[in-house]
Amino acid sequence: MGRKNVKTHQSGAGQLIVVNFIQIVLFQESYLPINMRKAIKKLFDWTPSDVLAWEGLRQQGFWHFVVGYGVIAFGLFLFTLAGGITIFTWFRAPLGLASLLFQLAVDVGVCLLGGLLTGLLTWWLEDGIYDRIIKSRSGR
Repeated sequence: MGRKNVKTHQSGAGQLIVVNFIQIVLFQESYLPINMRKAIKKLFDWTPSDVLAWEGLRQQGFWHFVVGYGVIAFGLFLFTLAGGITIFTWFRAPLGLASLLFQLAVDVGVCLLGGLLTGLLTWWLEDGIYDRIIKSRSGR
């Protein structure tokens, strides 16, 4: 079906295969509603301003992106949700302050790890899309 659309390049071949596979699965299957297909397609079809924005983020560096967007932004958002749920359930059935603090510490660890993984995965996918766009512009 869509295997003929998968292209590989010497550098970043794994990224490009994953990005192309996601595009094939999401855009060529009719089980997704048209609104969702359009929204997802927009993530892969970058405008020139999207490319410039990513170039700016790339210049700031890999770890700046992973820590800033993954660990801090996503991890903090995730902890707000998880910590809020933890505190809410503790108030409904208090098991002691030590139990609450332990659960919040677990929440912090899980959210930091989740943020780190999100930042790494996002960088990997976005950089793969960027590389594909740059290579298509240069005609390689």
